[in-house]
Amino acid sequence: MTDAPPSLDPQRRAERRAGRWAGLVFAGFALASGAVNALSQNTELARGGSAFNPGVAWALEATSLAVLLALVPLVILLDRRIPLALGWKAALPLHAVAALVFTVLHVAGMMGSRMLLWPPLFGVEFSFFDEPLRDFIYEARKDVLTYAILVLVIRLSRRIEEHRLELAQGHREARRDSVIVLRCGGRELRLPAGEILAAEAAGNYVEVRTASGAHLARTTLSGLETLLAEAGADPVRVHRSRLVARAAVREIIPGESGDAVAILSDGARVGVSRRFRAGLAEA
Repeated sequence: MTDAPPSLDPQRRAERRAGRWAGLVFAGFALASGAVNALSQNTELARGGSAFNPGVAWALEATSLAVLLALVPLVILLDRRIPLALGWKAALPLHAVAALVFTVLHVAGMMGSRMLLWPPLFGVEFSFFDEPLRDFIYEARKDVLTYAILVLVIRLSRRIEEHRLELAQGHREARRDSVIVLRCGGRELRLPAGEILAAEAAGNYVEVRTASGAHLARTTLSGLETLLAEAGADPVRVHRSRLVARAAVREIIPGESGDAVAILSDGARVGVSRRFRAGLAEA
């Protein structure tokens, strides 16, 4: 009896998920585009008043789409060899070569399939490239755009999966080690949950206050609140865009209109709205 193959590591699983999602999104886009093109071609032919076979337009789009979808795994593989770390100046020539390869394979695949399918489907030979250079440039213009869209979809899918991995890792470390992982620019900051005194939303970032200073992290206030709770830090919302660690509150000074000011262990003053004051006062 042979041993079962080891399970894939999270990074490889994320890569596969990203590839699947990219393929599905691109397939949906390509199917919709192909259907619109076929319907438009048949509408234009009908307006011309001449006899035509509506199946030809659909067959043209279907053969193109089939080859495009078959090329998706190749583009994913090529894109892995051109990492973002290269920068666009270095990556652009490589993508230009990859786009040319993509175009040649797409044109060859769809023309070959049409040569095979046209006699049994329509009773005629498929003719193409009356002027090879002009016709290839015509196809290349569309294929370069298609390649660029596909690469963007792949990159976006990868970024989403990377973000999911980062979130999952952050939750594991919060529960296991009571450590909050914050990404501040290009740095990864690891703070014991007990060192975080307060936090405030700042656009797409959160300003995290500790006794030693403040850090601007790329996260959400709700996400940070969840991590702190999982790490046992007992975070409390004191405003729609602010929270404090309950243990860091040394004094609560009531205001005239039902709001308050919380004095933290480092002397910082944090405004408490009337809506959230009761939650801060709870034991």
